[in-house]
Amino acid sequence: MPKHLHIYFHTYDASWEESKHPRAANGQFGAGGATGPTAAAPTTLKGNELGDFTSMKELRQKAIAYGKQFAGKKFKNVATGNQIEVTNGGIRHTVATGHDEVLRSIPALPDLLTKARLIDSQPDKRGDPNVKAVETYSAPLKLDGKSYRAVITVKVFYDGHRYYNQGLVREGE
Repeated sequence: MPKHLHIYFHTYDASWEESKHPRAANGQFGAGGATGPTAAAPTTLKGNELGDFTSMKELRQKAIAYGKQFAGKKFKNVATGNQIEVTNGGIRHTVATGHDEVLRSIPALPDLLTKARLIDSQPDKRGDPNVKAVETYSAPLKLDGKSYRAVITVKVFYDGHRYYNQGLVREGE
């Protein structure tokens, strides 16, 4: 390596501040960084987009019915450029495993998929040969005046990205 290039690398590295460049658990850059004015504004829902309900069973039925309008559609994630397809199976999985707030967040799904930032990518832990990777995305959400972080799981198949599941983490917890 030429001496001057070697010196350049050392000089450049000396100005690097690791704390200003957060990494995901797997060591990749991408988790954190945009906390200032460039951070995505939260998607906002009133919490009544699915209408009134008297039981969790009724709320689950309404969430599935609402989510069906997204099935088969692809949404382009701005941060990665990935086209993420929503499937009926993904909607059903989210509704079956989600609590009240997760179900009421279904109307925000297109916006969340579009705005979310990729925070992790791992091989499929079940070893499914059809799945290249399982990606985790994160997006801010304001639901009924409360701040959440939507955590979205996308399975990467050889023929595309498919929405698999969604959860919510209350901000500050």
